[in-house]
Amino acid sequence: MLRVYLMPLQVTAQNQRGPAYIKWRFNPGGIDCQWELSDYGAQAVCLVVADLDQAQHEALVANLDVLAVPENLDANVSSLAVPIIQSAFEALNIPGDWVNTTQTYRQIVKMCNAVFAIARQVLALGFEPIFQGRTLSTRINQLPVALRNGLVQACQDLGADTTSIVGSTTLRQALNIVGQQVANLPANIGSIVL
Repeated sequence: MLRVYLMPLQVTAQNQRGPAYIKWRFNPGGIDCQWELSDYGAQAVCLVVADLDQAQHEALVANLDVLAVPENLDANVSSLAVPIIQSAFEALNIPGDWVNTTQTYRQIVKMCNAVFAIARQVLALGFEPIFQGRTLSTRINQLPVALRNGLVQACQDLGADTTSIVGSTTLRQALNIVGQQVANLPANIGSIVL
């Protein structure tokens, strides 16, 4: 069964990156399956789409730092799941305050993937990680000028309008504003279309 998971990202000393608990070059003892991932830039977390049987799924979700998305991505988020998702996101510097029962799991995965894309693009442009010594409450005007400009450029490179992001905007608000725009574009994790 093809499922989506939020899980830790394993990073080697040589900056090789892969999902924790799943088999890849630097984790030969992990669960052996087909997978694709979307990482959160320099943050040690990723979204993984994996093709697992039921036993493999159960083994993976037995890890307390793995959050499984229901198989039906088009189902609305339940009221019981909202605080779980929000708490998991916030602990990982992913804005979670926007998650509610009017959204589907697909919308949440696309938004999370969009936020991850912003962080990856900042790094791809050669800027320092967004959350290096910062939190979601950090204001844009508290960022070093180079990073501030890099964040704007990264967001614009992804097709987002950044005109509503001003100095007093927090990283939480900026990622929400831009993430919502990017999440509305066609998206995929590896070869898997969301």
